[in-house]
Amino acid sequence: MQYTIFTIPYCGDAQKEDELNAFLRSKKIVAVSKELVSFDTDAYWSFCIRWMQGTTAHKPQKIDYTTNLTKDEFVKYEQLKVLRKNVAQQLNIPAYAVFTNKELSEVCKLKELNAATLVTIEGVGAGRIDKIGDLFFKMYEKSK
Repeated sequence: MQYTIFTIPYCGDAQKEDELNAFLRSKKIVAVSKELVSFDTDAYWSFCIRWMQGTTAHKPQKIDYTTNLTKDEFVKYEQLKVLRKNVAQQLNIPAYAVFTNKELSEVCKLKELNAATLVTIEGVGAGRIDKIGDLFFKMYEKSK
């Protein structure tokens, strides 16, 4: 765990604010403490930033499945998203716990949809298939 202190004059300083914001965007921040400090006739904001070393915050890139899937696979993908939502609602779990978007895009590429083919997808294991498989397969068959 690392600590870094930033101070910014009470009246503001655009350059120091930009430095602080750039730092916050570049690190995995654990905690931020802010204090208004007065010293003689000066006042400034003091920020104590606690962050994790060696890790940077980053947003995963959004995948455009219209370009990663064939037209037919994308149609199936959109249908499976609705099915995934219905399964998630019935089991009262988040949709990503049924399948992530990436996993769902791989499901679209399968020739057959069954437990044996689902476990070939990275991240999908027997435990998840035991939990959601029967309901997912039943809803899939009804949607055909």
